[in-house]
Amino acid sequence: MNYEGKHDTFDRVLRVTAIAVADEICSASELVRGKMLNTPIAIIRNYKFDKKNGRFKDLLRNKSLDLFR
Repeated sequence: MNYEGKHDTFDRVLRVTAIAVADEICSASELVRGKMLNTPIAIIRNYKFDKKNGRFKDLLRNKSLDLFR
């Protein structure tokens, strides 16, 4: 999901705001599975997603723009 070009609640244009859906689903599954319950998986049903052909390389940021390096 990409919000680039849309306006936030303060009417500012969002420049780089892409939601990492897989990360969000993993985080939600942690709530269901529980850290100490020894539940190895959570099944996600009925999630609608767009199949797109993408490359891993497209997700990598330039070193100068990467805040986590």
